[in-house]
Amino acid sequence: MEEDQVEVREAEQAYGPSLVEQLQGCGIAAADVKKLKDAGYCTVEAVAYASKKDLVAIRGLSDAKVDKITESACKLVPMGFTSARQLHEQRAELIQITTGSKELDKILEGGIETGSITEIYGEFRTGKSQLCHTLCVTAQLPLDRGGGEGKALYIDAEGTFRPQRLLQIAERFGMNGSEVLDNVAYARAHNTDHQSKLLLEAASMMADTRFAVMVVDSATALYRTDFFGRGELAARQMHLGRFLRGLQKIADEFGVAVVLTNQVVAQVDSGATMFSGPQVKPIGGNIMAHASTTRLSLRKGRGEERVCKVISSPCLAEQEARFQITLEGITDVKDD
Repeated sequence: MEEDQVEVREAEQAYGPSLVEQLQGCGIAAADVKKLKDAGYCTVEAVAYASKKDLVAIRGLSDAKVDKITESACKLVPMGFTSARQLHEQRAELIQITTGSKELDKILEGGIETGSITEIYGEFRTGKSQLCHTLCVTAQLPLDRGGGEGKALYIDAEGTFRPQRLLQIAERFGMNGSEVLDNVAYARAHNTDHQSKLLLEAASMMADTRFAVMVVDSATALYRTDFFGRGELAARQMHLGRFLRGLQKIADEFGVAVVLTNQVVAQVDSGATMFSGPQVKPIGGNIMAHASTTRLSLRKGRGEERVCKVISSPCLAEQEARFQITLEGITDVKDD
């Protein structure tokens, strides 16, 4: 058991993010490193990926200092071309976190992918929040059980998070309920600005300890109330775009699975018929669509069944899977 823990720590050192303090070894002043960290740049990767415009905006960092900092960061982080073979080998090391349903895992080729953004959208009571609760537990499972051997972080914009659900799901997997609760970091987002600021705190936490999944439930709920009408549509989309970019940076830097839920709105379609049922589309437009690596749609099936469909993905086929919601979280449908 101890040998396994040592191997995990060595793997994290080899493939995990480099803390921003490493820049001090490149001649960057400790005071400047602190300014970077206070601004949310907790890793060398975050600094290397940032634009000069963003870094210069940090109080106390001049153009000359930013040039030196960027040059040092780029020496520590590979920023050039690599071969497709190398990329293939790197992707082979990615972890998939089980959803709790074998059928759902099958169409996802193992589960929710780490290092990318997975968007889950659907009407109310289709299982979005229940899937997120299940992932907060399964993310803590060992790798050989489909887990991520890490903690979970949950940003709640709708007030739907329930610790009691985690205890019920943990019991299903034979896990210690108290430990499961301790390993889930929770924050309630009260407005869109607060929701964005929580990403800075999340990055700081991930720099200190290993997280496997980050949930935002729902990413668009507060945008529907903080921005009104067409007059604020452009401002809303710009703000949402920055928030989604922040999520992608976290996925890139820390290799966590970023899972965000999305609300839907009725779609007026003259081609729809009375037999086709209600037509809905996810909130956020193209900004949301382009930011999501994998897009999943949930809908109600027969009885307590739910249906998940892969809408878009770089590598997954457009398939469907049935699952159901129980006290034990997301499970396979039990056929009579």
